[in-house]
Amino acid sequence: MYKKTLIFFLLFISANPYYANAQFIKSYGLKTGFHFSNHIWNYSDSFLDNYYNMPPKSRFLFELGVFGEFFSHKYLSFVSEFNIFPKGAGFEYNKKDANGNTIGKGKVIAQVNYFSFAEKLKARYGNKNGSLYCFTGLTLELIFLRSDDADLKKVYEKFKSPVIAAVFGIGLEYKRFLIESQYDLDITNSISSEKGSIKNYIFSFRIGFKFGKLKNMY
Repeated sequence: MYKKTLIFFLLFISANPYYANAQFIKSYGLKTGFHFSNHIWNYSDSFLDNYYNMPPKSRFLFELGVFGEFFSHKYLSFVSEFNIFPKGAGFEYNKKDANGNTIGKGKVIAQVNYFSFAEKLKARYGNKNGSLYCFTGLTLELIFLRSDDADLKKVYEKFKSPVIAAVFGIGLEYKRFLIESQYDLDITNSISSEKGSIKNYIFSFRIGFKFGKLKNMY
């Protein structure tokens, strides 16, 4: 029930004509960057448990998105974002020779690609040239492509969509440029069954640029 309520809330905010009306858009632009992605893996699979060294390792991945900032208050604003990014992990295994002796390590990478719709509350302190800020919010994440590795496909094809995640971050703005870091943690499980559960989390580092005429926000 709580998942449906969160989805309704995010869609309502995104579709609300108050936010959609251009006169309330104070800035808009692009963000891009990279993140470290991994799973909270509390899932038991006999093949994966025997063949791969658990838990999985973090992966270095890229992301791209657009954003709009709304509501002209000196210290607060709302930010809506649409992002395309992958989440995933790396799975290590022991390479063996014909006699069964370990000769090194191998690695299989896996990921799930998402469309993400985020609504954030942003608090800032500064002036018209620059500011420090922090933010928190929720994201609605929809899968559009899954891992096709033969060993991992049977697990990754069970990942649920949509997923709700919480985000927290800090950043720095200077005129039209910004840099920020963000922590993204799933609230809902990607998998939840009698075998256990899997959640995703990522640490992001982004740079951004604001387009168009900036409104007076201070």
